Amino acid sequence: MKKRISIILSLILVMALATPVFAAVSLDINGRAYEPSSELLLENGVTLVPFDVITDALGCEVTTAGDQVTYQKNSNSIQMNIGSTTAVVNGTDQIMPMAPRMINGQAYVPLRFVLESLGAQVGWNGETNAVSVNYNDTRNDMTAAELMAKASVAMAEANQYKMLVDMQGKVKMKADVPEDESLDMSMDMNGTMEAWTQMDPMVMYMKQDMTIAVPDAPVPGAQAVQTEMVMNHDGIFMTMPEIGWVKMDLEGLDMEELMKQSMAQDPTTVMQQMKNLGMSFSFDQDQEKNGKKYWVLKAYMDGDV
Repeated sequence: MKKRISIILSLILVMALATPVFAAVSLDINGRAYEPSSELLLENGVTLVPFDVITDALGCEVTTAGDQVTYQKNSNSIQMNIGSTTAVVNGTDQIMPMAPRMINGQAYVPLRFVLESLGAQVGWNGETNAVSVNYNDTRNDMTAAELMAKASVAMAEANQYKMLVDMQGKVKMKADVPEDESLDMSMDMNGTMEAWTQMDPMVMYMKQDMTIAVPDAPVPGAQAVQTEMVMNHDGIFMTMPEIGWVKMDLEGLDMEELMKQSMAQDPTTVMQQMKNLGMSFSFDQDQEKNGKKYWVLKAYMDGDV
């Protein structure tokens, strides 16, 4: 009997030691703290991260097909399969320190191996469990943040411009409610936005189509929401579902003046403003449309903003 108990306890201990550890690992990308949508996994000295962390860090393209995950950044590519330590880096087989795996329905990949294969530099501070990533991607000797700041100034000088935006995001909400209960929910938001802006005199029209899904909702399924907004010297007007147009009450807030101030800045000031807002930028894959080549910027905003 004692021998059987000893065997069972030994098995429990082995299983406990083999269980992945979601450690308090912090991540810094080009000098800015990054908060991933899911916790990082530290196991046997290898940091595994959700696959979208790689795309946020480098602005690279990622494709998934079954168990296969492929990243492409400029001339570098890496292809790997869930459960296999063999990866194909720029056409050459290489062995990863740990195989990618599925955790809670999400693909996790080895951070250092993937990022360094795509051209980034990765550092590790064992005392603070901190990972630092440096990736200096430029276009015409400009970083993504410098290009964004320069573009903001150019838009202000042009006075009129149009924006087409693809949006993807996850919103997490947590609040205390009566009767000692708590509200803890998340929303997946995907959609597009078109906006037309004129700076002087200030006029903006925006149309937004969003699909909102609440995974833990009592009734599953995504909800489509379309909104329109007009902003001018008379105020801000929005369409609300099942209500129609309403005027937003923003007493004491001069949106027209704020917009002019934000756009009438030099690039250095604009960069500092974006940094204060917790925004960071990276270059995505260059694109070609209608015979013209375009640079693509990818923006990330801290979860605390």
